[in-house]
Amino acid sequence: MKEAALPLEFAALQGRVFYIQRISDNEFAGSCPYCSGNMHPNGESPDRFRMWIKSRATGNPIGWCRNCGRTWSPHGEKLDPIQHQNWVKERQEAEQERLRSAERALENLRREQAWVRYHAQVGEVRQMYHARGITDEWIDYWMLGYNPSKEVWDGESSYFTPTLTIPIFLPGQSEPITIRNRLLLPKCENDKYRPEYGGLPTSLFYADRTAKPKDKVLLVEGEFKAASTYIVLDKSIPVVGTPGKTPSAELLKSQLSECDEIYILLDPDAFVSDRKGKSAIRRMVDIFGSKSRVIQVPRKIDDMLADGSMDKRGLQNLIRTARRIRI
Repeated sequence: MKEAALPLEFAALQGRVFYIQRISDNEFAGSCPYCSGNMHPNGESPDRFRMWIKSRATGNPIGWCRNCGRTWSPHGEKLDPIQHQNWVKERQEAEQERLRSAERALENLRREQAWVRYHAQVGEVRQMYHARGITDEWIDYWMLGYNPSKEVWDGESSYFTPTLTIPIFLPGQSEPITIRNRLLLPKCENDKYRPEYGGLPTSLFYADRTAKPKDKVLLVEGEFKAASTYIVLDKSIPVVGTPGKTPSAELLKSQLSECDEIYILLDPDAFVSDRKGKSAIRRMVDIFGSKSRVIQVPRKIDDMLADGSMDKRGLQNLIRTARRIRI
């Protein structure tokens, strides 16, 4: 998605806030100047740091991060008690509206049954899934699909692209809570994934649709990588896929709360430090603490599985020898 210009009211944050998006005439979003500059968990540009040109609570510009909770105001002014009370009320109202929007989006998804329609069209592209190591049996199990023409907004204009569709089911549920679209003809190389539509909740991809992982789990970056890894491991360990390399701490902690050992397998670039000098793998380890077991591979795991440079025995050995990183 193309970036918008940083509003003049937030000029002091120039060079600290990235991936800027215009939400409305009064609201902008982007990466947080305090906690993150990486991609948003749903695959879109980060929007966790919200910037209001004029807040109802203060009458002035204000920024707030939904992830770390930090606020920003011009020249570092602190909110007085009344302003703070109004600000809290404003945020509570916004959060309630967000929840109502998510409920409406989920109702629409389930009423339209889009994942059923897309799965019925998967025959046109089954070979694309086969190339990823996903056989027909698993295509049907996960109800993977195909949308020949999805409209996508890039921040300035819309365009159409075919997509591979990935319905995301919570364990034990027959209807997904969202659909992830892998754009086959994205305008930007780093803008490959989109949700079916805005407002849908974010979730991990559970390779085992029947049960939530307990004790041990292998956490793999991306749904397709998780799928092909699970197939090669022949269900010997639960595998879960993340929507990108920087899911929120809240998402990871809430959905993997029953696991005592979490084996983390991210792409090689997750070990590269970002603008703030911190890597995605470091952030992940900070979230899980002593539960973390880190696996590092020289290339993306799905590419290694596809070309035969990694197999079941090699994966099992990586899991067995996974290292801890000092907290």
